[in-house]
Amino acid sequence: MDVTFAASRRTAESNLSHKIRPAKKCHEEIEKQSRNGGALSIYLLKKFSWTGGVAKVHESKFHETLLSVSGYLRMKFVSPVCAEGTSPFSAAWQRLKIRRHEFMGLFSPKATKGSFVLRDIIYQITGTSLHASYQNLGLVLFPALEAKADREKVEYEMRHIHLYHNNGFQTHAPSFEALKGQQFIWTSEYNDQNEEAGTLCVQEHECVRKGTIEILDVENNELTIKWSGLADVGWSRKYGENVPFETIFSVKIPQRIPYTLDAIQSTKTQLDEHTLLEILNLPEFNQEVSRVSESCQWEDFNTILKFRVTRNGTDYLGEVCFKNGKNNFELHMDEKCPIKLSFRYVDFNLKARYEQFSFEILS
Repeated sequence: MDVTFAASRRTAESNLSHKIRPAKKCHEEIEKQSRNGGALSIYLLKKFSWTGGVAKVHESKFHETLLSVSGYLRMKFVSPVCAEGTSPFSAAWQRLKIRRHEFMGLFSPKATKGSFVLRDIIYQITGTSLHASYQNLGLVLFPALEAKADREKVEYEMRHIHLYHNNGFQTHAPSFEALKGQQFIWTSEYNDQNEEAGTLCVQEHECVRKGTIEILDVENNELTIKWSGLADVGWSRKYGENVPFETIFSVKIPQRIPYTLDAIQSTKTQLDEHTLLEILNLPEFNQEVSRVSESCQWEDFNTILKFRVTRNGTDYLGEVCFKNGKNNFELHMDEKCPIKLSFRYVDFNLKARYEQFSFEILS
């Protein structure tokens, strides 16, 4: 038999946030609450398999339909096979074991384009940005957004959020057009490439525990991105650890995309299928980096970075001369080189195993 009930969302969340009550009492409460109207419908827990007295939900048999109309919750439990005389709903309610943040995530409103949802708080996006670079012919993305909630019932400290990717992630896509439909999934704070899942700042900057970034569309020089996951907020029990978030936003594609050489990984990087850039004197360069890092006399940074561009089998030499600091430099390049390079910056922290050189092709 099917057991159908309707309960207000607020009442359902209140009940679920406490320990599961005895089945009989829960059943009586549901009967009482069933007089309420229903509009937000979820059909879930269609089938259970019973193992050791615990109901386990199979993802392949788990279906939900979310219809947002007025703010009430209707659930329909399709009866599992139960012992004789046992209420199907009571057995499910009493034995179902799901982590609270996963179950409560079912009741969070869904994000629409231009909005950010933190559990049940809806923010409006106020700004987006996208930085990108090429590393060995693959695009590395650094998306970021800011959002604000204007509702008076949202405490002031919770009204502003900032979600961003601090160190970027490698997409292995040769162009923005190739990104459409791709998903990038983190099952923990870092993926197999040691790339972070992102950072969420509500009150403080906290790592995203796990997440998914999906490129929904690439059109009119814009990316449409869906970003969801779990992050810590640390504000209250409800907004504490593993708080679900979801957002959909559009962001402009940068007009110029630099080329980044990660010197910790390699002294070479491919600029295109015909062109290779290689640092020639990295050990000597890093001696000066180490010296200045230890003395903290940054204005005393004076050295030369030597590199070679190989295009269609022909070598062209170049160098970047640094004087009185890493931000004061001049680029000298073989005039015969068919491409015009610009040096943008060097950034380093050798103790943290971080060193990157950024170049840009001007023509």
